Amino acid sequence: MQSTTSVNDARPNRLSRVQRFAGPLFGLILFGIAISFLYKKTQEITWDQFVAGLAGIPAGFHLLAAILVAMNYLVLTGNDMLAVRYVGASRANRDDASAGLSYKRILTVSFMGYAFGNNVGAVAAGVPIRIRFYKSWGLATGQVVALIAFISLSFWIGICSTAGVALSLVEVPTPESLNLPVTSRILGFLLLSILGVYVAACIWWRHPFRLAGLQLRPPGPQLMVLQIAVASFDLMLAATTLYVLLPSEIPATYPQVVGVYLLALAAAMITQVPGGLGVLEAILLSLLATADKAAILGSLLIFRIYYYVVPLLVAAIVLVVIEAKPSRKNRAVTIDTHSSEDN
Repeated sequence: MQSTTSVNDARPNRLSRVQRFAGPLFGLILFGIAISFLYKKTQEITWDQFVAGLAGIPAGFHLLAAILVAMNYLVLTGNDMLAVRYVGASRANRDDASAGLSYKRILTVSFMGYAFGNNVGAVAAGVPIRIRFYKSWGLATGQVVALIAFISLSFWIGICSTAGVALSLVEVPTPESLNLPVTSRILGFLLLSILGVYVAACIWWRHPFRLAGLQLRPPGPQLMVLQIAVASFDLMLAATTLYVLLPSEIPATYPQVVGVYLLALAAAMITQVPGGLGVLEAILLSLLATADKAAILGSLLIFRIYYYVVPLLVAAIVLVVIEAKPSRKNRAVTIDTHSSEDN
């Protein structure tokens, strides 16, 4: 009888040890991926490109770009906040005031998810990070699946609204490599039509539909309006950051730059090309064929450093720090337990 109890006690002990080391190991793996990615990026950067980018941007615009990026990643947390609200895991939807997810937790996982996802890929890094943390904070598997689906939908709704308006206002020349079957202006109207269908569905469609065995409904009108507003504002901030960093003499309007950036971003999401690397450059150079190619590439380099590289480095450090904390706590609990047993 005594031996049976020991075996049963050993199983949860082994499980707790696995859980104790799984988190830090996950953090270290993603940290290693981030460092490897950053190293590869530095190998692709030439000193002349970097200098050209810095020289072509006024000092005040560097500060403005940094502020816009900080605002952008803060606004991005709104997508996670609305997704948490959608799946009913926010504190406002719980009877117990201490239950649910705090804004601090949502902000942290959202920042890491977007910083890693923008660089490494949403499927490769953004989704695993959200699964790792939201499940550890008590969300059921179905809730996490619905949450990730809501966040992914928010991106495409933002593309439909922001790119739809920008592309319908002005014609954007695109490279032949994209193989678009229609002009960019027609594409803009198509995106706005898709947005209209989504708005109608959120207002009138109340029947659930299945996703991974879940019964999901479109968000209600109030949540839908917030979703469109947050997703659109996020993309506008990102495109504005790029516009601020481009050379002042470029022959392109603000709507054209917004349209170019969002086309590249959408192509990157479809192809899972991290950060739209190469796609954005190709489209922008097609748009600005008469401008200084070196100056444009230099500005794009600075944009990628501000919007992609710096957040990735910060997120990698945050991830390692967070994953290390539970290990220290668990070790302390283990020491205390052994001490009590010895006494």
